[in-house]
Amino acid sequence: MASAVARTLDSCAPRDPETSTMTIPGRACLPPLCLLALLAAACGGPDPEPVAAASTAATRGASLAASPNPVLEGATFHLAGCGFAASLPVTLTDTAPGGSTTSFGGVADASGCLAVDHAAGYAPGAHTVAATQLLKRNQSTLVAQASLSVSPAPLAATSEQYTFRWDATKGCVSEDDALSWSAAGYLAPGQSYTFTPRYPDCNDPRAVMVHVAAETGASLRISTVVPAADGNSNDPGQAGMAIHADTRSGVAQLCMFPNTSGIGSAGYAITITNVGTTTANAITVSGKDTNDWPYYYWADCLAADADHDGWSDSLEHAMAQLVYPTGNYLYGATPAGSNYLRSCGTPQANDEFDFWPPDLDDDGVVTQADVALVSAHVGEGNGIPWSAITPDPNLPQSFWSHVGAWNRFDLNADGVVDAKDVAIVQGLLGARCAP
Repeated sequence: MASAVARTLDSCAPRDPETSTMTIPGRACLPPLCLLALLAAACGGPDPEPVAAASTAATRGASLAASPNPVLEGATFHLAGCGFAASLPVTLTDTAPGGSTTSFGGVADASGCLAVDHAAGYAPGAHTVAATQLLKRNQSTLVAQASLSVSPAPLAATSEQYTFRWDATKGCVSEDDALSWSAAGYLAPGQSYTFTPRYPDCNDPRAVMVHVAAETGASLRISTVVPAADGNSNDPGQAGMAIHADTRSGVAQLCMFPNTSGIGSAGYAITITNVGTTTANAITVSGKDTNDWPYYYWADCLAADADHDGWSDSLEHAMAQLVYPTGNYLYGATPAGSNYLRSCGTPQANDEFDFWPPDLDDDGVVTQADVALVSAHVGEGNGIPWSAITPDPNLPQSFWSHVGAWNRFDLNADGVVDAKDVAIVQGLLGARCAP
């Protein structure tokens, strides 16, 4: 009996949470439950279980299973199980084959059972879903885990979201409206996926951007047909041009700037094709359709080059936009440009809208005449990088305060024409445009 009393005292006495040292309460301070336990032990009754043991036992042998299993990438699966600590939150962590994790959660019901639906990620292979709860001493405790097999799914749209500022019933995307969309999955060699927006663009200059990412060795191509000219390049032939971008190290970026002002509406389609010889897995695609201000497209189109001339679409299109309002878009000796969709023109100097940034007299070759043109404008500019331009007219870096013919000579887009721009042209002396 003495040993039973000792064990009871040991289980009832409070302990210091940091040292686990037991402190025996003084007389008349024993909690009622401990007094009852002492009486039971003294009378030969069974030893009581520690208070914490009940909650621990409730979590032992907790079950967790996923269905369907396997599940396709992006599809919803169901997790269910029992034996959890009742009415407490459960944190679920999905660990993918590469070690990346995604966390979500639920709450066990009054009977200790859990049921949660969740979308599978885009990482095919064997996953482990671990379930934890905050139990004794508020510590995260692994309660159960389940295996989940995620199978590759063909590339397909996962979202298509529109934001209409003024009128959501007009049936097209125009000023201050926006579209964002995404797709994910795999493509076997020769397979394609095409996304066609539900609503066309209308009565507004737009920036359309598509980013594709996949495995490093994947060979994918983004392609489209430009629905309308940009309105800044004096080139109506831009409408109907087929453009494409291929992945490099698993990444590709395609941009275009259709201006539907005055022509009503124009739709487009974006196609992603596996042009390689092996299946491309874990493809993710993100697309945007926004207002055509540098503020919205600059970062996204820095890696895009629709005419494959080695110059960023962000730089070429912004250059055309910033020069166009000056009137320099007319044919003649005054440089204007650059056309983001054409890499070459005629061999005659100063007869067309410029198409290649370092060739300022548009004769198809970089010469001392181009060096002289840039040098004549050294010192011009406002010192504000193009990446900082904003549509807000109340700010010093607003688009309209940045407009000027000097932008045609700012080849590194840092907001000023200086020796660095001259050096860019000098470094390309003798180079010819590539059709």
